[in-house]
Amino acid sequence: MNLNEYAEKIHANAADKGFWDSDRNMGEMLMLAVSELAEALEEHRAGRPAVWYASTEAGDDRSVDEVTVMADGRALYGDEQWHETMKPEGVAVEIADCLIRCLDMLNSLDVDIDSVVRQKMAYNASREQLHGKSY
Repeated sequence: MNLNEYAEKIHANAADKGFWDSDRNMGEMLMLAVSELAEALEEHRAGRPAVWYASTEAGDDRSVDEVTVMADGRALYGDEQWHETMKPEGVAVEIADCLIRCLDMLNSLDVDIDSVVRQKMAYNASREQLHGKSY
């Protein structure tokens, strides 16, 4: 799938879950993306793995090493399907949440996301070291 196709699927799911029942405010959408990055920071500060699985059942949290995620998105713990109460957590998951929110937002702007990303990457490649800044 390309970014446009991911964005369409993400937007359809968000709409299905009621997030687009009324017009969205751009400021709110941007801050929700930022909040996902804040959650990623908290995961990192807590020293947790990039991906781990939380459970609503006390003491049943599992690291990514114990869970196999299949190409179709199903997760397996040993030979058994991942329990429904298991939730992916961690820095990588929160960054993915930010990406999901950004793609949903971009979809709402009705732009060719793949084209915009290609254009921006090409421009960035032409820029000087550190884009002329000290960091």
